[in-house]
Amino acid sequence: MKHSLLALALTVSAGPWLYGQAPPAAGLDWPQWRGPDRTGISKETGLLQTWPSAGPAATWSVAGLGNGYGSMAVRGDQVFVQGLRGRESFVHRLDRASGKYVWSKGLGPGGSNDQGSGPRRTPTLDGDRLYVLTETGHLYCLREDGTELWKRDTLRDFSGGNIQWLLSESPLVDGEKVIVTPGGRGAGMVALDKMTGKTIWTSKELSDEAGYSSAVVAEIGGTRAYTTLTSQAGVGVRAADGKLLWRYRPAANGTANITTPLVAGQ
Repeated sequence: MKHSLLALALTVSAGPWLYGQAPPAAGLDWPQWRGPDRTGISKETGLLQTWPSAGPAATWSVAGLGNGYGSMAVRGDQVFVQGLRGRESFVHRLDRASGKYVWSKGLGPGGSNDQGSGPRRTPTLDGDRLYVLTETGHLYCLREDGTELWKRDTLRDFSGGNIQWLLSESPLVDGEKVIVTPGGRGAGMVALDKMTGKTIWTSKELSDEAGYSSAVVAEIGGTRAYTTLTSQAGVGVRAADGKLLWRYRPAANGTANITTPLVAGQ
């Protein structure tokens, strides 16, 4: 079954976004998976109270993005989205007003399986940098103009393995760190320096294979932590050094742990 990213970019200024993402109004940014705080909550105001009988008018459409499941990161006049062209994974920058390509960059071999081909995540914008993780575990740091600053092969570097329906998380940027979950032995989650890509820490007490979830930041009992769903459990690690704080197996299922954690009552 093939999935095209064409429909994903049909209405950047109006209409619903794929997979629960809401489009930002002019002047508002949606720079990563589930918005600025990874809560899925938009601060947009002036929303329509009733839906037009014919639906919202399409602002523009774009072809050739490639196959995939991902969503868009938007800031100012920029739209970033990933897709698979042939056998290569790509990230594209589009002009928000017109949908025209600004640039496209190949990111190496893509992935396919019986449930569809291509990337399964959203790029992450931080300052003038873009962090992109492919479905085969290649993490790139790019400038907004597409210039490559650094890259890591997270599966090779941390002895992880790709999962049944391909890696699906969106990179988390927190302070000076980029957080990803390669699922290696003693490296279920890792923190990299966002400026250089060098390893800051690995979660030595966590060796779970990756799930399909994306990590979020939480303040738990005064401790800053990163929490996600692995293939086996809901977990939290200390942001400062990757120490495992909790691992709760009943939160997981035996098929596919895909949901982004929701932190409440901090």
